[in-house]
Amino acid sequence: MSNVVSRHNANIPAEFKELFGPPPLHNPEDEKIYDAILCGIARDFGPLDTIGRILLRDLADYVYEIQWLRRLRNKLMREVHKQRLARKSEELVTDAQNRISFVRIERDSITKDPKRPETEKTAAAKHAESEINQIQTEARKKLEELEKAEDEEIDEAALFRDWIPLYNTVQTQLTLVEGKFRSTVQLLDEYLQGLGQRLHKVLEKTIDVKPENSSSVD
Repeated sequence: MSNVVSRHNANIPAEFKELFGPPPLHNPEDEKIYDAILCGIARDFGPLDTIGRILLRDLADYVYEIQWLRRLRNKLMREVHKQRLARKSEELVTDAQNRISFVRIERDSITKDPKRPETEKTAAAKHAESEINQIQTEARKKLEELEKAEDEEIDEAALFRDWIPLYNTVQTQLTLVEGKFRSTVQLLDEYLQGLGQRLHKVLEKTIDVKPENSSSVD
């Protein structure tokens, strides 16, 4: 793709932007890819009139959308994997916070009781601090493990139930755009063929016209 991008004619994207505005890009960094698609299709069909340019712009939009959806489809499982790990991380943090809150409640029930001796209060405070540190250490370790797991091999079977509905949604949209692309290719081909035939007939009529014999003036 990089070689195609480097060879594309910059005048073509500029002309289409002037006529139709900027292309519908999902990511600004996709501009070079879109321009390469547009230039490639423009080379395939050659010079076009305004209607032809409109159809060609539609084709470029559809090709870009198809490629984007295919890339998105391939990224879905990884994204579902990340979301699952994120949920586990949230559950882990919540559990640690709940455990720490319980430890603090138990500590306060002793340290704030005026009937308790100071030695018992001090021991309760130290024990609570030790438990809280242990909970926090365990939570950090598990969070680090989840963070490392983000880039590890994905369990496809475990993720299938969460992944397949998203995949089907993208596939449905992809099928729709592919259908629009095929219809537009056919429409542009029919338009060009019809236009060519009309021009050919006009040319034939022009060639076949015989000049009228001018009457001589005595």
